Amino acid sequence: MIKLHLNKYYLYFTFLFVAQTFVSCNLKRDFIAEEIVAVELQAAKTDSLMALTKELNIRGTTARNMADYKEALNLHFRA
Repeated sequence: MIKLHLNKYYLYFTFLFVAQTFVSCNLKRDFIAEEIVAVELQAAKTDSLMALTKELNIRGTTARNMADYKEALNLHFRA
């Protein structure tokens, strides 16, 4: 009778272990996909800010070269 209970618990443990393994592998894959998307969005956001900063600095330099110092300072501060 005791062996029957041990086999029964062994069967439950094995089933739960296999189920947990499959679930955790699938969840990990979903988390990795979400992390990749988040990193790509952050990279795109950083690239757009870098481009905006570069454009404002170029416009500020152009304004400075045209002797519009107030506008040049405003553009450089915005950058």
